[in-house]
Amino acid sequence: MRRLISSTAVVLVASVATRSAAQQLTPAERSSIDSSAVAILDATGAPSASIAIVRKGQIVYEQGYGNGRIAPNTPAS
Repeated sequence: MRRLISSTAVVLVASVATRSAAQQLTPAERSSIDSSAVAILDATGAPSASIAIVRKGQIVYEQGYGNGRIAPNTPAS
């Protein structure tokens, strides 16, 4: 399962990084990343994931998904 999540995260980063030379993500890119991450968590049952998108050496998007802590239930960041 970890390989699937890691491989998918790399694919997401690579596909977003090659779409545009701009330093910021478009709303459509953010939406695509967010929906893909949530779908992967649902499909694998993983409790959480963190993603960082890097363009030209700059982090342009960071997001946590799922639960960062199960008890007490705390959203990932």
